[in-house]
Amino acid sequence: MGVSPTRCLHQEDKPQDYWDDSLEQATHKRNCQMKDAVNKAARFIVHYCLRHQIGNIVFGWNDRQKDSINIGKTNNQTAVAPLGETPSGATASTLYKFRQQDLKTAFKN
Repeated sequence: MGVSPTRCLHQEDKPQDYWDDSLEQATHKRNCQMKDAVNKAARFIVHYCLRHQIGNIVFGWNDRQKDSINIGKTNNQTAVAPLGETPSGATASTLYKFRQQDLKTAFKN
């Protein structure tokens, strides 16, 4: 999970290993927000698949996916990156939701 911007501001000008209750709260809040976003995205994907009768979902890397595309310098730098190493924590929670709805999942390396 990412680092909370609040945490970065609070730790500014302090030792690397500094930690207190306000940092704990900021980190917990950030982690809950990230977990909620992943769960909402998974629920959206599940509903989309059910609505459009999609039964198979493949996770993994799409090597060289941006090769030989011409979408401009700015867009090329901000294009969505492929899913990270699988199965990750986010992917595990997503898989659970898919399997609850009898959607088949596969991993591609």
